[in-house]
Amino acid sequence: MNVPSSQSRRDETTVAKLSRFVAPAPPATPKADETISGVVQRAVEEVCQSVAEPPVGSKDSPVAPKGLLGILAYCYAKRIYGSEEIQDKLAHNPAVVAACHEHVPDASFLRRFRRRNRSILQACLEMALRRAPQQGTPPVASSQADEETTTTVIHREAEERLDKAAFVDGMSMDS
Repeated sequence: MNVPSSQSRRDETTVAKLSRFVAPAPPATPKADETISGVVQRAVEEVCQSVAEPPVGSKDSPVAPKGLLGILAYCYAKRIYGSEEIQDKLAHNPAVVAACHEHVPDASFLRRFRRRNRSILQACLEMALRRAPQQGTPPVASSQADEETTTTVIHREAEERLDKAAFVDGMSMDS
């Protein structure tokens, strides 16, 4: 009997959750979605409303810039860094493939999007990490000094995850 490993179950869950960023949203439920995908989705909405410059996409992209922002922020929050791995996960999600009219963004497009939108992507990731401490960041602060420390730690964590994504992509291009 072939029992799926916990890693393969996590991969299947990640693939399934990616469709939330490109497919039409289901009707809102009264209870907030506290999953990492729900937290990232709200972070993307809030950051996009608060910035002067919206994320930059491409005219020929089948995914709206906000959707790409959500996909990358979600993957980086889940510690999935390589653009090739993200492309593969997108390509294995039937809802994403259908929403993209079978033109899933490729790894080079995802890398370009990350470079062009690094600051807004970092803001989304910081907000998501602050709201989802189970993703490897400290719990919410209880004092002003703790708040400043927490903010600094979260900022560094988001920055490190973006740096790791660039590093992983650089390494995969070298091989």
